[in-house]
Amino acid sequence: MGQGLLEKGAKRLIVWDASAPETEAARAVLDPLGAVTFDRAPAINAGALMHLTRAILPGMTARGRGHAVNIASAAALVSNPNMSVRAAGKWAATGWSESLRREVERSGTGVRVTTVLP
Repeated sequence: MGQGLLEKGAKRLIVWDASAPETEAARAVLDPLGAVTFDRAPAINAGALMHLTRAILPGMTARGRGHAVNIASAAALVSNPNMSVRAAGKWAATGWSESLRREVERSGTGVRVTTVLP
């Protein structure tokens, strides 16, 4: 999917929202799916938007404009029981997105980054 998306032309606005389906099913640390969820959920919740943004950001930077909107979750800010794996992935996504926002602002690329926490 990512490669096809990159080949379709210049991107001015990208919106990423990734969530691992098993995160909802595996809500407790003692869940039998825990090992899979611990590896997969943060990789999807944070890793997917990081890799996709990394693939598209150079083109935006070269054009001197663009906007990456990363959808994370309020789970990054509010700790809830049985949501530790989801919170970890969304916290990583939020931290990365906010750091990237500061990096592109500081470097004067013309690219903007927004983090949304529904």
